[in-house]
Amino acid sequence: MELFFSPSDKTALLDCPLCCLPLKPPVFKCRNTHAACSGCAASRSNKCASCVGGVYEHIHWLDPYVLGTKVRCPNKAYGCRSSVPYCMADDPQV
Repeated sequence: MELFFSPSDKTALLDCPLCCLPLKPPVFKCRNTHAACSGCAASRSNKCASCVGGVYEHIHWLDPYVLGTKVRCPNKAYGCRSSVPYCMADDPQV
């Protein structure tokens, strides 16, 4: 089952709280469930920016969810049926 939503309905759950960009696999979290994209986790030496001493780990089960959350084409009103993962919606090559 795919989950669709409009970019105007976007939730913070799908964005990295550190850089505010869409989370892309691999997604990381600390033991206190603070999420980070791979770029932010790496730039902080895998140490959580939100808690003292927390270490980021790859959260494998979240990757398919992030890729499965889709945004419909803005031309849907004109008959376009395509969709892309939310994390790739701003990628001009998609």
